[in-house]
Amino acid sequence: MVRTAGILLALLGAAYGGYSLLRPGDPAPPLSSPGAVEPGGPGPGAGEEPRPGPGGKAPAGPEVEELIEQARAALERAGKATDRTVALEETDRARALLSRAYLREEGADRAGKLWEKVEELNRRILFTKKVRKGKSVLYRVEPGDILYNLCHRKFPKEFSARVAPGFLLWLNGLKDPRRLREGQLLKVPLEELSLRVSKHRFRLWVLLGGVCVKGFPVGIGADDSTPEGEFEIETKIIRPAWYNQVEGRKIPYGDPANPLGTRWLGFRDTPDAQGYGIHGTSDPSTVGKDVSRGCIRLKNRDVELLFEWVPRGTRVRIVP
Repeated sequence: MVRTAGILLALLGAAYGGYSLLRPGDPAPPLSSPGAVEPGGPGPGAGEEPRPGPGGKAPAGPEVEELIEQARAALERAGKATDRTVALEETDRARALLSRAYLREEGADRAGKLWEKVEELNRRILFTKKVRKGKSVLYRVEPGDILYNLCHRKFPKEFSARVAPGFLLWLNGLKDPRRLREGQLLKVPLEELSLRVSKHRFRLWVLLGGVCVKGFPVGIGADDSTPEGEFEIETKIIRPAWYNQVEGRKIPYGDPANPLGTRWLGFRDTPDAQGYGIHGTSDPSTVGKDVSRGCIRLKNRDVELLFEWVPRGTRVRIVP
């Protein structure tokens, strides 16, 4: 862990040094600017999303540099720790801090550097068999185990864990749910999985324990019609039909007039928002734009992956 922390500190120093390349007052390109590429993987979810200022861009603040400094200190403590558990906890703390910094950073280049560090920490903490107390457990596959039954029956009963089969496969680097081997170790996450959508960034993040582990570009509603607030996934439909409320008719899946794509993740209705959800699209060019009737749309390949990761009851937070 000492060697790991040293490597990450060197990488973090390179990222932090990038801040000095911009003089105070110099503009940084927003993540959603044409031609800017935001990393598609982990980005943070903890903390409050800065509200956008004029022009839809969230104001940058000194908290980004403060979070980086805190992460640097955590990695230094990890490098000096003689106890492996303490070293792991400090490294995990640095991961969460850098995730929050990434969420707040509006400059595409600097956000990219921050994401590289989050990605590295995710690989070393999440995608290994290292267990963090209260956050993950290891399960040894027994004869007759079936992944669906493990996720929907055994894990909730034994570990109070709610994890979808698709997400468990991804976390453990597995492809085929039918090829579990007796004696194989599975890492089971105990932290809550949730979703976060940033409207001004046109981005959806999958969060595990408040830290994002995957990100997708999204399209949102025209004229600020996408509602903000807290929602919950209530329905999951493969090959959904679309109910055109204006024309009062049902348009089946596969009809060119049906805009929902291959999957539908519907929100539980609230007093202020009914009929909203996350879905695919029959027109991928609309992703990254505000042209829908208010729902969150993803490319079909992305929503199909998301569909396999999120169980019913998953919380969704939509921010400006």
